[in-house]
Amino acid sequence: MSAMEMTGNEVLKFRQNHFILKVKVLPKSGLNQWGEVLGNERIQLRITAPPVDGAANKACVRFISKEFGTARSNVRIAQGEKSKLKTFLIEAANEEKVENFIRKYIVK
Repeated sequence: MSAMEMTGNEVLKFRQNHFILKVKVLPKSGLNQWGEVLGNERIQLRITAPPVDGAANKACVRFISKEFGTARSNVRIAQGEKSKLKTFLIEAANEEKVENFIRKYIVK
């Protein structure tokens, strides 16, 4: 089953040529890491950067681009620039990394 076929809940969806990822950012955390899925709607993203001058947003983009195997320029905030609740658009993601993310965090 491909990554596109596996995305069925609100956390991660495939639309046309990109993925839509919904997160709740927890800035000033001890580590950069994924947290728990919140009601099949969002996944927590713990980021060490503070929510000051866009530092947490930049850290989110770096982390997500690495996790999904794509360039930082292929990850952008579609909603929630100044909110903890964010929606990211991810283009040119590595399908194997997306499948691993889904298996590890979404489908348990």
